[in-house]
Amino acid sequence: MLISYGFLAGLSNDIYLPGMPIMVDYFDTTDQMVQLTLTAWVVGIGSLQIFMGPWSDYYGRRPTLIWGGGAFLLGTFVCAIAPNIYVLLLGRVLQGFGVCSIMVITFAAMKEVFDVENRMKWLVYYNMTRSLAPLIGPVIGGYVLLFFTWRANFMLIFIAGVISFLALLWLLPETKPRERAPDTKPFNLKLIVDSYKLALRDRALIRYLLTYGGIFAGIMVYLTAGAFILIERLGVSEQMFGYYQFAISGAYIVGAFFTKKMHNKLGVNKIIMMSIGFVIAATASMMLLNLWQETIWFVVLPVAVFSLGFGMSSAPLNDKVLAHEHFAGGILGGLIGLSMSISGFFATIIVSFTPDTAFTTGLIMLGFGLFSWWAYRYY
Repeated sequence: MLISYGFLAGLSNDIYLPGMPIMVDYFDTTDQMVQLTLTAWVVGIGSLQIFMGPWSDYYGRRPTLIWGGGAFLLGTFVCAIAPNIYVLLLGRVLQGFGVCSIMVITFAAMKEVFDVENRMKWLVYYNMTRSLAPLIGPVIGGYVLLFFTWRANFMLIFIAGVISFLALLWLLPETKPRERAPDTKPFNLKLIVDSYKLALRDRALIRYLLTYGGIFAGIMVYLTAGAFILIERLGVSEQMFGYYQFAISGAYIVGAFFTKKMHNKLGVNKIIMMSIGFVIAATASMMLLNLWQETIWFVVLPVAVFSLGFGMSSAPLNDKVLAHEHFAGGILGGLIGLSMSISGFFATIIVSFTPDTAFTTGLIMLGFGLFSWWAYRYY
């Protein structure tokens, strides 16, 4: 249920991408304002990360996720009926609140339920399944636009969300024992701040969070600019845009599958370094090739290689964070989500105020890739 809900949460951020240029005209606004709907989503995710993890440590995973599911449904419905771009931004923030809950609870539950070997396996499954959202989301969204308006994509998510929410109410167990462990601390602001201060002094922990956040930021750069580059600048239809996204997300699954098969043989450190190498090579080539000539394949192929590297590194980096047994699962899950939120926020803000060209996008992605390399090698 956690994996399927995570898929739906991811789908809410990908299914409407082909319609972003259409939404500019519908709301009589700018590209930048529509791109800020991605920023609003990560703001919603990030604003509750540091509280939701400790809250679930004390009050339980199941009730936290149920409240988050309610926020997700409300936000999705607000998006579907939004009369202007500002209400749409509000709905996206509410959606982010719900996505925040699934991210924190999934990582915390995996820490509690599985041993080290099985945790890596299920992290790979989780990341592979979550990657199906950007794989099929734009395809679905593109074809929905053939028959309906952009609002139908949000309404489709809302209907699927109601079904998933009811299934969670019926099936989801509480992975944290009902009785509070003797060392469980009550929920209050001072203890939360103290817990995070302690975690932020752990250089190894911060190293993995910074590396993961940098790579995630790179993919958020493309998600923010990709529709405008391919559809508006290069003349790709909304439906074909979905198929190009299919190839990019498929590369992520290939990378995750490689990690699943090879992590015991190669070791996670070598796999992470290989993945960062793919990320830097892909973005450097994207920047240079599109400086020479801006074409569809000079965008899609480098981003696919980047996505391959991201797929290789996601599970190992998440597992490295969760392996810090002296911190509670909610704290660690919150930190993973916070690294994604902060990096995603900066990525979407930067892209929103720079030209939507393939060269500029590749340059920004390269910057985040180099940051990940620095963090992993030298922090």
